[in-house]
Amino acid sequence: MGKPPWWGMLHQFIAENRDEIISRAQTRVRSRTANGSSDHLESGVPLFLTQLGNLLRSVETNGYSDAAIGASAAEHGSNLTELGFTIRDVVFDYGDVCQAITELALALNAPISVDEFHVLNRCLDTAIAEAVTESARLTTAAQTVIHVRKTAHVAHDLRDSLQTAILAFNALKTGTIAVTGGTGTVLGRSLLALRAIIDRSIAESRMTGSGLMLEPTPLSRLLDDLVEPSMLAADSKQLRFVLDTASRSALLNCDAPVLTSAIMNLITNAIKYTPSHGQIALRTRAEGTTLVIDIEDECGGFPEIAGDPFKPFVLRRSTDHSGLGLGLSIARDAVRAHSGDITIHNRPPVGCVFRVTLPMAVPAFAN
Repeated sequence: MGKPPWWGMLHQFIAENRDEIISRAQTRVRSRTANGSSDHLESGVPLFLTQLGNLLRSVETNGYSDAAIGASAAEHGSNLTELGFTIRDVVFDYGDVCQAITELALALNAPISVDEFHVLNRCLDTAIAEAVTESARLTTAAQTVIHVRKTAHVAHDLRDSLQTAILAFNALKTGTIAVTGGTGTVLGRSLLALRAIIDRSIAESRMTGSGLMLEPTPLSRLLDDLVEPSMLAADSKQLRFVLDTASRSALLNCDAPVLTSAIMNLITNAIKYTPSHGQIALRTRAEGTTLVIDIEDECGGFPEIAGDPFKPFVLRRSTDHSGLGLGLSIARDAVRAHSGDITIHNRPPVGCVFRVTLPMAVPAFAN
């Protein structure tokens, strides 16, 4: 099919004013993007303008084709999704570029026909639909993969811990092995692992599903749930567990199981990465209206290449690469859901301090 009789200026206008169109579109991106992502400015806007130019050349040569536009837009949606942009970014990329073209054409009094703008808008409608569909498909697929991996990991951990507990129990019930011996320690450690997995699953489901169940809870209640399993877990690895708790009467407006699970996860990590015969400490104190909970370990410290240890799947701080690295991420999400936060204070070559800060419901009174 030949060139439409009305065609002539839009494709040329875009080619000649590409830099100015990109600049105008990027200005619009900055005005609506809180973090001013340079990746978004440098990748998303020029990417779509190049795509649009290809589409218009296709129309000039072969006539308008929904299929061609759809394929190109789907590729654009895929590219931006792989770069980490959201569906909202994909939609606004199209709107920003098209608005920039329109504004510049009016400012320069460019003789672009109504039919050409009609094709431009039609390109926009088709492209948005296809780009969003592809972006949503890829996003859903990625989330599904993560969910499946997490589910498989939880099931694997539950099975391993349960199998170990069963073997230890069968050995103990013969009556020839003391409960206070190594087999009893194995049984206790396996039961603690089962509890930790279940607690973590409950915490994650509440944060993503039914929501937190907040109620005034004294710090002493959280400590009662934390101290005994922590001491048992530390003892099973021949670690010294130090408890230094002030402000036990402090009240927290919290979902106790979720918050306990988050703190227990930090303690478990501290035990996991501290060599035998080392020391773990749990310390609490009040600073004004803030409760501070420190979990100290002797892991040797985080290496510089570890990245953000709270993000899933990051490099571990030792040669132990078991699990998916989801525990710290879930713990931070849980604490932040209580209007608090977790930070890490690195102390190489000794270890780390994981610091949990939480707002107190009422002023604490030190015991």
